[in-house]
Amino acid sequence: MIKIGIVTWFADYNYGTKLQAYALQEYLNRIGYDAFIINYTVPIKGSIVKEPNRSVYKKVYGKLSWELLKIIKKLYRKEIELRNSKMERFTTDRCRLTSIISDDKEFSNICNIFDVIITGSDQIWNPNWYNKVFYADFPNISAIRIAYAPSFGTNSIAENVREKIRSSLNGFYKIGIREKTGQQLLLKLFGIRSTKVVDPTLLLDKNSWMELMDTYTEDLNKPFVFCYMLSDNPNHWRAIRKYAKDRELQLRVIPKEGFSYTVGTVKEYSAGIERFLSLIYYSDCVITDSFHACVFSVLFNKKFIPIERFSSFSESSQNTRMHDFLASLNISSIVEPYDTREIKEHNIDWKQTINLLECQIIESKRFLSEALNKGKNDD
Repeated sequence: MIKIGIVTWFADYNYGTKLQAYALQEYLNRIGYDAFIINYTVPIKGSIVKEPNRSVYKKVYGKLSWELLKIIKKLYRKEIELRNSKMERFTTDRCRLTSIISDDKEFSNICNIFDVIITGSDQIWNPNWYNKVFYADFPNISAIRIAYAPSFGTNSIAENVREKIRSSLNGFYKIGIREKTGQQLLLKLFGIRSTKVVDPTLLLDKNSWMELMDTYTEDLNKPFVFCYMLSDNPNHWRAIRKYAKDRELQLRVIPKEGFSYTVGTVKEYSAGIERFLSLIYYSDCVITDSFHACVFSVLFNKKFIPIERFSSFSESSQNTRMHDFLASLNISSIVEPYDTREIKEHNIDWKQTINLLECQIIESKRFLSEALNKGKNDD
């Protein structure tokens, strides 16, 4: 049996991070491989990109949001700790992890107990926090390296980090990249051809995810809008409140940033992974700027309204992740622009959307299977 070590994010208290990490190793183990997540947590340093000056209004609002969040972390300390503990328990209960690794040398050594190292998914290749660990780029690693669905998360790579990335990309047997924008960057900047693949959460079917949902859902029997926002834009919150009020829908919010704790009919302070999935599945509409909330909305065929998380002027914008995913399904027109003051209704041809998605899933599974089997045979 081929042993696979997965290099990815898994420790952050983030729904998408936890779900993608679980999904890849779960899928690989289901199809007959012996897959583990390599238990090495690398601190992510601040972005190397400087943001342009924001308006005085945005600066003041951002400061207020940050100060409010500090107060909220004290007020809702128990609820936040409970949410984090639920996320940790999901990883420890559902994921197969190696022993804890403390440094790069130990990381290199443990990589060599595997036949194959897979790097991905999520934004582990985002150039704003480059780290060679996320490429398994150490000279004494002898295992075959394959990339599955890492994301650059951006449409450009600064010149001061390009050569580091170029060097780290050397030696990959196959690269499957999550976004078309990333595929274009690899070819344009590094001359590397790659395959576009789906996020690993889509390698598992709808029923697999439904099995993980909360068993208690009686409180979700009233029509509601589920809202999960990673940004804290005041115009977005006003538009979201108005959308729910105009339709007489309950507004359920998983609060994340400062002002999100002041919004919503019901606040899901301590929602774990299972509750997050249930809130999407049982909602009448999902409003979000989260990539993975969009992914699960599509997987569950839910009405959803994506909002851009970043301004188009932001050099560290990650909007390409959402735009590329939705464009691949011919539904990019449903995205509300950053700073929107109104949320509009959109219709999705679900039959066409699901057909496109199923084709992409089939091709992604084929990529993984061929890369793993050929890679092992060529070793």
